[in-house]
Amino acid sequence: MSLPKANTPLLKPALFVHLEAEDGLPIYSESTGSMSCVRVKSGYITGVGKNHPFEAKINFGFDDIRLSPGSSTGILDCHLYGTTAKGKGLFIHYTGVVHMVGTVAEILQNKKSYMDFDDGYVTCSPDDFKIDSGAEEEWVKDQKLSGKGRFLRNSEGGLVVQYYLYEVEGLKSSL
Repeated sequence: MSLPKANTPLLKPALFVHLEAEDGLPIYSESTGSMSCVRVKSGYITGVGKNHPFEAKINFGFDDIRLSPGSSTGILDCHLYGTTAKGKGLFIHYTGVVHMVGTVAEILQNKKSYMDFDDGYVTCSPDDFKIDSGAEEEWVKDQKLSGKGRFLRNSEGGLVVQYYLYEVEGLKSSL
């Protein structure tokens, strides 16, 4: 049996996300799993290249991270609230996955302060971008983005989360 031909989608860097966060606060731990909440204190998002105009400030947010019993794989559920450079309102929701092992675990346990993007498994998949009408950044609402991230510690020991969000070319949005 032969399979149908499909073009391979391309990933092009579109946005860089930088978030200053607090360490996770345990919410619950029971037989079905556990959850921690990470409060996002501030941050920014900037476009990568001329074809991706985007400048925004993240004012606050939170990320609920759930783990199944005995698992080191966290499921992300993040909400970010901010404003564009021209004062337009912005809301972003993304899900994602983080493998809390190796360098990722060492950063989260404050044993290390730096990792490259390839040193761990941290992903995000934005599924809801809301921006006030008329904003220059509205182009992002029609894009399918996929992110690759990392954790760091700043000079004061605070948690930093960074993502590159890639535009997935070769897919047509039906939204």
